[in-house]
Amino acid sequence: MTGEPGHALTVPALRVHQWLPEWNEIEWNARAHQSKPNPCFYMFTLSAFVLRKLSAIYRRSAKREARRTADLGIVSVQVLWAA
Repeated sequence: MTGEPGHALTVPALRVHQWLPEWNEIEWNARAHQSKPNPCFYMFTLSAFVLRKLSAIYRRSAKREARRTADLGIVSVQVLWAA
């Protein structure tokens, strides 16, 4: 994995089906925070190195221009799923 934009990372994953038949009888209500769950999810592993790269974790310094209270360290990461 490189730190350059535009480089893809392929991660093998298992597709896990989590849908239970009795869930078909439930009336889902997103307004009551009871949204319909996805019928499946993906399980995979990443090395700590790759996870740090994807999450943009870094050691902060007091010498940076932004005040620490304003710098949340949040970086947007786009993940593309192939079904």
